[in-house]
Amino acid sequence: MGMEDEKLTGTGMDVKDEKPIRTGMGMEDEKLTGTGMDAGDEKLIGAALEARERAYAPYSHFKVGAALLTAEGRIFTGCNIENASYGVTNCAERTALFKAVSEGHTHFSAIAVAGGPAGAEKLPFAWPCGVCRQALAEFCGPDFRILTAGDGQKVRECTLAELLPHQFDSGALGGRGE
Repeated sequence: MGMEDEKLTGTGMDVKDEKPIRTGMGMEDEKLTGTGMDAGDEKLIGAALEARERAYAPYSHFKVGAALLTAEGRIFTGCNIENASYGVTNCAERTALFKAVSEGHTHFSAIAVAGGPAGAEKLPFAWPCGVCRQALAEFCGPDFRILTAGDGQKVRECTLAELLPHQFDSGALGGRGE
């Protein structure tokens, strides 16, 4: 589709490194020929797609899965969990983040997100919402990688700094929390 020059809708960002998804190839430590995506990224995307299947979305019918990679190489997954009182709903990205933090992990290198309408054959590119971006910013640096699967079998990637360029952090609180 030639997306190298396309801007991500509503972000003003350039699309970086759109790559086809090839899961289940059994190549854990090598780059996958022709995709530009290493097996670790494919494993992360696969985990997000699998977590999406467990989403509880009886109201929006928009199912999201996320897979968060710790600095130590462990993957924590999460799915969106809706509630009749919409404000109680929790996003997939925060579910994965809270699971990881509750188990003592606070350093992360990447997250993969896959989301779209229940039963959809092709997923849209679902990026973390603003609340999830801010939650990730508490633990992740500006170079933290965000991958999203969509448009059939493609992946888009950007950094946290590109998605949340002016984050609210402990510096705004006079360094408290550090």
